[in-house]
Amino acid sequence: LDPFGLGVQRIQMCELLMSNWIGNKGLIRRLQIVLRKPVHYGDITTYTGEVVKKFKEIQSGKGDG
Repeated sequence: LDPFGLGVQRIQMCELLMSNWIGNKGLIRRLQIVLRKPVHYGDITTYTGEVVKKFKEIQSGKGDG
C-alpha cells in the first residue's frame, strides 16, 4: 500500500503557486479548491484555473509620511 496525501499540502502548494504568479503587489481575495481524491506519492498533480475578475484599487488621502 503506497502512502498518500489527503490535501493540506496540496492546498498550500496551490496557494503558493498563485501568490508567486500574482507577485508582491497582488492579493488573492478568494481561492476555491476542490480535492476529488487522494494523491499517492509519485503521482503527477496538475493545477488549472482562470482569472475571473481583476481589480485595481487606488489609495487616496495622505499617508503616514
